[in-house]
Amino acid sequence: MTSKSPVRSCDDVDEDALSYAEIKALCAGNPQIKEKMQLDIEVSKLKMLKADHMSGQYRMQDELLTMYPKRIKESQDFIAAFHADIKHLETSTSITENGISPMIIGNQTYTDRIAAGEALIEACKGIETTEQVKIGEYRGFDMLLSFDNFNREFKVDLKGSMSHVAVLGDDVSGNITRINNAFERIPQRLASIETQLENLSNQQANAKAELERPFEREQELADKSKRLAELDSMLNLDGVPEIVVMGDAEIDAVDEIIEDDGIAAKAVPTSGKKKPSLLETLERNAEKSKEMFNNALDRNKPIEAMI
Repeated sequence: MTSKSPVRSCDDVDEDALSYAEIKALCAGNPQIKEKMQLDIEVSKLKMLKADHMSGQYRMQDELLTMYPKRIKESQDFIAAFHADIKHLETSTSITENGISPMIIGNQTYTDRIAAGEALIEACKGIETTEQVKIGEYRGFDMLLSFDNFNREFKVDLKGSMSHVAVLGDDVSGNITRINNAFERIPQRLASIETQLENLSNQQANAKAELERPFEREQELADKSKRLAELDSMLNLDGVPEIVVMGDAEIDAVDEIIEDDGIAAKAVPTSGKKKPSLLETLERNAEKSKEMFNNALDRNKPIEAMI
């Protein structure tokens, strides 16, 4: 429907109608009709494979033009942001005698681990929304607190060039450890993004190489299509029109569509209780072909004139 080659297609068997030349070839035992039918299947399959190959080529073109550059640029930006956060931590961290950097919650600065943890839990009690609320600063990063309704837990987002999330619990001292662990995971996240960038670069190179690869069975498709065209031409040399499938209204207006020396091929109705199957069509036309040959013999016409 989009005028493009479909990936899959199907036809109703009842709608297939063999040509007059193909019916005669079947009755006469012509091996060319068998070859033609086999080539029809093989050429259709090869065209499907080529359409799938071309679809993959178009998809890779889009990925090379849009997806890969976008994802590579995002990875590069993430790497630069992680490096900036690592540098910011080095310059903003100052360990006190109590083992933590100064933590600002509200308008008060805490240097004691227990006091800071208690203030953090107290801040959680005032959160009644899933939206992030800034409650203070720690080691040079803004602390944004929010409540996760799905998991029923509080989260603190340490915002710098990137976001570093820590899930809070009921342990006063443990929450400070969890926040520090979020900072400790930055090198691991950085390594993961660097690996992702390397993989994207390799995939981009492979896609460029694949884009230059032609359809491997192109010559086979060309040869079989050429032979199929030759067979079609040979089977239609007599110039007799194909059996036409017409509707009931058209049959009422036109009773006979082919007239040759008193021999007529009737139109096949498309409506009714039951459509003729392909086997019934073959049998009907085989009988019609025999009748044509018998009539020709009765009129003392050479059989060769009918083929």
